[in-house]
Amino acid sequence: MQRLLSEYASLFARTKDEFLRERFADIRDVVMRLSTHVSQVLKPESTTLTGPLIVVTDELLPSQAVTLGNVDVRGIVTQTGSQTSHAAIIARSRGIPAVCGLRGVLKHVKTGDTVVVDGREGVVLVNPPPETLSAYRKLEREFFHLRDQLATNRDQPAVTRDGVPLELLANINNVADAKAACAMGATGIGLFRTEYLYLTHPTVPDENEQFEAYRDIIAASPGHSVTIRTLDIGGDKTVPYLGHTHQEANPFLGWRSIRLSFEHPEFFMVQLRAVLRAAACAKEMGGEVRLMVPMVTVVEEIQKVRRMVRKATQSLEREGKPHASVPLGMMLEVPAAAVSIRSMLRAVDFVSIGSNDLIQYLMAADRDNAKVSHLCQPLAPAVLRVLYRSEEHTSEFQSHLNLVCRLLLEKKK
Repeated sequence: MQRLLSEYASLFARTKDEFLRERFADIRDVVMRLSTHVSQVLKPESTTLTGPLIVVTDELLPSQAVTLGNVDVRGIVTQTGSQTSHAAIIARSRGIPAVCGLRGVLKHVKTGDTVVVDGREGVVLVNPPPETLSAYRKLEREFFHLRDQLATNRDQPAVTRDGVPLELLANINNVADAKAACAMGATGIGLFRTEYLYLTHPTVPDENEQFEAYRDIIAASPGHSVTIRTLDIGGDKTVPYLGHTHQEANPFLGWRSIRLSFEHPEFFMVQLRAVLRAAACAKEMGGEVRLMVPMVTVVEEIQKVRRMVRKATQSLEREGKPHASVPLGMMLEVPAAAVSIRSMLRAVDFVSIGSNDLIQYLMAADRDNAKVSHLCQPLAPAVLRVLYRSEEHTSEFQSHLNLVCRLLLEKKK
């Protein structure tokens, strides 16, 4: 398979059509998936890889990043992508330092090399001298010490120096992340990315599989309170069994997220039913489930989701299955929705700012493109102005303050 992949790589490299060259990523993804199933190389029970590892690769797909917990990976280096790509976000959520967009790194590293990955400064060192390696080991020890110190105050209330209370919520992909959020003092789950349940499943998960996954997440989460985001597939996250690939000129602006869910109302209804059933479990545990819709562009989309939620509720009532109502919210990540926030707020119960996508759309800069990702600055005046204008129409000042604090901390790093 690798020989076939090399042949296709050579073939696509010779074409002058930029669109066709980009399609090679689809072929590479298919070959890698086939190789995984045929040879079982990536399965933890059959892998021969041992000890702490640094993964150095051309790109890391989100479906691969989500399985990193099966191997002792200490760092990730990729030739493509950026620090805000979904794969990098997942790596950070697992506590794995990552440096993305380091062109040509594969020419300078081989299996067996000693590699230092400094995710804070975006520095990668191959076979550093002993004194440099010693210095970085000291930095590593200091980092772990600081992390342990921060964990000691996890039971204290989150309050600013001037007395403004903050709500510390976690973004998660699975049960392990939910347990980690509890351990670090989070008060709830602000975003459960359900797409990783699909990315790691060979077919569309049925209603019971989804219900059980959501129930387990709720049971493991702080306060048993979880905001569940509906399927957010698209851009750099694809599931071939839904007929979704990268075969679009602009996948981040195309058939993705809620648009894809509307195209497949049957499986979307399955997800809604599973969420409503899980909400009943959360209520029994003393918590709450909130439902959040990604990539909302116009208010009619929220209205359509509400109709589908009512339909799902009615079907569960007819079948006598336990369920509970859920607040319905949206991710504010499309500029069109941001500038028409007044009408949006009349249709939803809450709003969550999807800063990564909102920023890349505002700045017209693909955050996965290393050549332009420097434009995706969270503190750019245009970004802050849009957030400020949105804030004028909502009383959710605390959520805005949380976002600004997080962005300032990220900028400081």
